[in-house]
Amino acid sequence: MTYDILVIGAGLFGLATSAHIARMRPDLKVALVGPEDHRPDRGVFSSHRDMGRVVRTVGLDACWTRLNVDAQNGFVALEQETGRSIVSRNGTILVSTQAEEKDHYFGSVGSLIDVFSLHGTSMVVRDEATTTRLIERVSPYNAKGLGGKRAIFETGHAGYLSIPQLKAAQLQRFLVKNRGVEVRHYIDDIVTNVRRMHKSESYKVSVASGTALQSKVVVVCAGAFANLPGLLPRAVDIKLKTETVILAHIGQEEASRLLKIPSLLWEDEPSHGDYEGPYLVPPMDYGGSDGWCIKLGANLRHDVFPTHYEQVKEWFTAADTSEQEAVLVHVFQRLLPQVRVNRFSSKKCLLCRTATGKPYVDVVDDLGLFVCVGGNGYGAMCSDAIGKLTASMCLNGAAPQDLRASWLTPSKL
Repeated sequence: MTYDILVIGAGLFGLATSAHIARMRPDLKVALVGPEDHRPDRGVFSSHRDMGRVVRTVGLDACWTRLNVDAQNGFVALEQETGRSIVSRNGTILVSTQAEEKDHYFGSVGSLIDVFSLHGTSMVVRDEATTTRLIERVSPYNAKGLGGKRAIFETGHAGYLSIPQLKAAQLQRFLVKNRGVEVRHYIDDIVTNVRRMHKSESYKVSVASGTALQSKVVVVCAGAFANLPGLLPRAVDIKLKTETVILAHIGQEEASRLLKIPSLLWEDEPSHGDYEGPYLVPPMDYGGSDGWCIKLGANLRHDVFPTHYEQVKEWFTAADTSEQEAVLVHVFQRLLPQVRVNRFSSKKCLLCRTATGKPYVDVVDDLGLFVCVGGNGYGAMCSDAIGKLTASMCLNGAAPQDLRASWLTPSKL
């Protein structure tokens, strides 16, 4: 099969990129290639196969805030277009215990609110007493356990994402027919090689099933696996980090009581260094035997940094995470000591960090090979915006003028 554009990776970036290409240029023949199900027997592992992710508006800096704002507007349009409920707009509260001289985020949050006109949906408090009162007013979180010195409470579009609904909506948008003609294909397969064919000025894309694919333009949205042999001509400068999350399984009654609580981000400074930056997603129905669960994760002292695929595979299939789970259970009980939990379970994830701390969206060669990679732990909440700018790069050769190129360019490619 021959295509105008082929996108590698059916995660959040790949889905959003494909959907926006289809929306901008419905006449083009486009393929999205990536495995649909989490199948360890196929050697496929990722961090996007999940239920919920926190949504905030004011990001770490201007780049992330711009992407968050654009994505939240995009989610509204996507919900209206597909009829799916993607974002639960419960609000998000970020609480910091850091010393003022170390708290760079709160040093810049005021200017970000000004630049992006977020005064109506962002409440910032900068002393312990007011922070305690805010936590007690808007949430059931243990204010004493949080020990916050500063906080920001965001309403508007902040809260949390339903990842299954987001993926289904992006795929629904992508597969819409052009005047009754099917010009876009989703291919449930694994790409093994991308080879430039100079005579035809296109790329041959090999997949595990053996099907022969060809495309004028290829976009690699393979996340943590972008550097697997055969995808890119040179490695992109990314660093992988393992992450463990726990699910607190609760009953229907407890879930109903907590359903409207805000998401939580906690910038804590524990003296023992066991964890950093815990986050919590309110109750979601995981279905089946899992039922209703509250999700909590954090950077942990026992996290590892895989450098090749075999280490990634070992992490997902064999690594013992009992120590990580114990730390996270302790954090959960400190945050929500009054919640009746039936049991705890854990899940394994993988983060993709870049040297710049920003997503990489760039052209790789002089023909039509592009890369979009590097959520840095913040990619889900702004994935629609990252997909849109990747689509713009592919179709127009440039990102929007008000997005600095230095934000998006890989340091090594």
